[in-house]
Amino acid sequence: MRNKVTHSVQKLAGFTLIELLVVIAVLGILAAVVLVAVDPGARINEARDAGRKQDLSTLSQAIETYFTLTQGSIPRGSNGPYTVSGGQWYSDYSFQPTFLDELTAREVLKTIPADPSEQPTDVPNGGKPYYIYYENMRIKTSGIGLEYELGSYVLYSYLENRSDGDCLKATDGVTTYTPSNPNMAIFCQYVIHNGEHVSQWNP
Repeated sequence: MRNKVTHSVQKLAGFTLIELLVVIAVLGILAAVVLVAVDPGARINEARDAGRKQDLSTLSQAIETYFTLTQGSIPRGSNGPYTVSGGQWYSDYSFQPTFLDELTAREVLKTIPADPSEQPTDVPNGGKPYYIYYENMRIKTSGIGLEYELGSYVLYSYLENRSDGDCLKATDGVTTYTPSNPNMAIFCQYVIHNGEHVSQWNP
């Protein structure tokens, strides 16, 4: 008697169209949650701010080198002179082609750093970050702002992240200082005075 052979056919399992759509929807929701949590825009801002702080450090070191090479002089700003109590001061902006060009003329720097967001058409307090140099000015010994001091300099940059720990603080030492111009109020200020980072205005 011939043995009867039976073949069992295993049914292949698969996803239905509805199941695939549900999986895709869940993955989309998870991706959106991750994007919100990571906030790539904020990470980009933080990276630009880190570059700004590094740029000001580079400029400050170059000015100190220039001071040594010239036996006591600092670069002349392109704007000025402006007269204040005690003497005259100058300023310089990074969107100007002449920004601290004496540093490259003396071969202290090969190129002068520029804010990563600026354009040649920018103007002071125009709503975009830039770097500022003040010649013959210092941080006030009391209160907010700058005052004349021959041979002193101040460098500013604007940071996009107002919660950055290096943002300039108000006289209370806690509150992040808000620039007085409303176009720049969304930023905070990062300040170097004579080679030292300034954490707050003097009370």
